[in-house]
Amino acid sequence: MSKEPRVILLADKDIAVRRSATSVLKATGYDVVTATDFDQACDAAEKKNIDLAMVGLKLGDGPTGFVLLRELKARGKAFPVIILVGTGESEDILAAFRLGAADVLLKPLRPSELLCIVDREMGLTALEAASRSGLNPSVTGENPLSKSRSELSPVEAD
Repeated sequence: MSKEPRVILLADKDIAVRRSATSVLKATGYDVVTATDFDQACDAAEKKNIDLAMVGLKLGDGPTGFVLLRELKARGKAFPVIILVGTGESEDILAAFRLGAADVLLKPLRPSELLCIVDREMGLTALEAASRSGLNPSVTGENPLSKSRSELSPVEAD
């Protein structure tokens, strides 16, 4: 029996962000629903079975990503929300966490960081993620995150 792909809502006004993130996520087996503004994002969250949302701070000419985060929480949506911010916006990063964001990703998005955070929020272990993406775990080596601090070499511990 085939598992249904996990669905990610990606809401950002920047078409380059939507295209690049969608490409990376779809290549690794996720289904992606995109939105360019607040209304589209709310509509998708109501009509689709969303597992995770990635929300940019700027959503067209309407309400911001912070407002969308609040609205999703107010509607009882329990999926994790990752906020996408431009570099150097430390106040926005703090605000995102205060409002209940699961994590924050800095733009420009880097594929490895994007997948690491999405996989973690989806509850995938490193082994499952490597298997899903076709990587051989014996080639990728041991995951230092699975070791306790006392088991790490001095280089890994820093």
